[in-house]
Amino acid sequence: MKSKEEFKEFIKKNPSFANSVKEGLTSWQELFELYSLYDEDSNVWDKYKIKEEVKDVASSLSLASIIDALKGINLDSFQNNLESIQKAVSFLEEFTKKDDKKSETSKAYKDENIDRFYSD
Repeated sequence: MKSKEEFKEFIKKNPSFANSVKEGLTSWQELFELYSLYDEDSNVWDKYKIKEEVKDVASSLSLASIIDALKGINLDSFQNNLESIQKAVSFLEEFTKKDDKKSETSKAYKDENIDRFYSD
């Protein structure tokens, strides 16, 4: 059986386990029992380590890294692309407006009564 001191060292290597206990997802007793039964490299620990990996990725997306990424953008190219998108949107707006006008005029012709012209 593994000792409590070994368990404490294992927990120090994996701080995400302490977070799991704080969040109420598990207890120290349950972790110690798992530690007694399984190796430190077992897949049993994955569900506790994944949360820590997600937090590491989130912390790597700091404001500084986002600003660095934005610095690499060519503003002239970005502006040209934005203008192209605006032109495409305005073209689509005009195209749909023309379709609306056509449907309105076709309704006007359909609503007229033919007897009005040939009243016999």
